[in-house]
Amino acid sequence: MKRLKQIFWLTFSEADEKYLDLVRIGYAFALLSAIILAGWSVFYNKQNFDMTDFGTGISLILFGGGAGIGMRAKLEDGTINE
Repeated sequence: MKRLKQIFWLTFSEADEKYLDLVRIGYAFALLSAIILAGWSVFYNKQNFDMTDFGTGISLILFGGGAGIGMRAKLEDGTINE
């Protein structure tokens, strides 16, 4: 349990590892909810799985979250103005 807590903390904390980063938690929640909702629509609602729509949605979430985390990291270390 201690190892799992350490992995969670390293994944979702800020660069100084003192505080949890809400951006990373929201990013993970958005990605997980997109996967769950896609599974829900296929298995429960019996809809066809459209790989193009799923791939587009997931890639936009990954791009937006990665860009947000990258910009925040640049703001934290002060290199955004260079």
